[in-house]
Amino acid sequence: MEVFRSKVYRSTPSHAKTEFNAFAPKTRGCDYRGSSSHAHHDLADPQIHNDISIPSKRLPPPLPYSWEMCSSNTFVSRDCAVSARSLREEVMSIVRKSPADISRNSEWEFTGTFYPQQVKTVFLVSIFNDETKSQKNSCVLEMQLHEGDRVAFQGLCSYVQSQAKLAYAFADQWGFVDEVEESDSNCDKGYQHRSFAPPPLPPSLLTKMEEVDMSALPFMDTSENCLVDILIENASSSFIDVRHTGWQELAQITGDENTAEALLQASVNDEECISLGARVLREDSTCELTVDTQRCVLRTLLNIARTRDVDACQKISALKTEISKHAEDCKRNSAEARSTAAQLIQCLA
Repeated sequence: MEVFRSKVYRSTPSHAKTEFNAFAPKTRGCDYRGSSSHAHHDLADPQIHNDISIPSKRLPPPLPYSWEMCSSNTFVSRDCAVSARSLREEVMSIVRKSPADISRNSEWEFTGTFYPQQVKTVFLVSIFNDETKSQKNSCVLEMQLHEGDRVAFQGLCSYVQSQAKLAYAFADQWGFVDEVEESDSNCDKGYQHRSFAPPPLPPSLLTKMEEVDMSALPFMDTSENCLVDILIENASSSFIDVRHTGWQELAQITGDENTAEALLQASVNDEECISLGARVLREDSTCELTVDTQRCVLRTLLNIARTRDVDACQKISALKTEISKHAEDCKRNSAEARSTAAQLIQCLA
């Protein structure tokens, strides 16, 4: 059973930058191999380095609820010699390199954010002292999903468990044996966030579908750009949640160059996608959904710019002022959004 906390506190920088610097110190440990490709990790995220203000405690706090209330992704270290502090640093390193953005809430708690298939996924990692055992360094590590892609989150939990050599906590209480699994050789080559994907259709069904005249079916749109037309309609919606979903899907599918080129041919009420995206970027980001929609717009514009379409690049270049603001705004925008904006500026150079 998942237990959700009412608030996630994040630190913000106490100063503002005077000019945009796309080559600030790096804060992530590896190249981005997840939901979106990063050519650079040059935007500093002050949320990651706020350890100085956190008071040091020798032991983690006790578990604030009974073990029955813990997340199903609650672990203990298989090595009793590993201290709680060492476990914390190791798990933070694994999560950061997965990759994910990290925000420290306290000495024994941090929030992670990553974007599988452009879906914002937020989770909380907490470490508690295990008072039920007598070992010196006994502690439990709990991972809780707050929002986003559960399948990708579960994959990350399994990866952390494998790399940090963790075992399921309270296995004895639940009455099952936690067997030691061998390390996945695929993970050793580099972890990648994965989302749910339906299994492929059987060949026999595909053969039958090819024999059917799909255009003869009622309400069946067989145009090549049917999906793009639907998504751009959603991206122009007056409802913020529908608009967010539309841009989120566009940010994902335009990773394919052909789809990005098809999007340039689509329009809604004689308004094309770049104009729609410009309107979103100029909105006042008063809520998290709007902020994440702007991140998706930046990713979509970056995918379009990479097609090297001259007219499209000229239109996007006219938005450099708005793009630069998003690249510099450490208070509202995530490291992912700032990095995307910086890549977009560099792509247009």
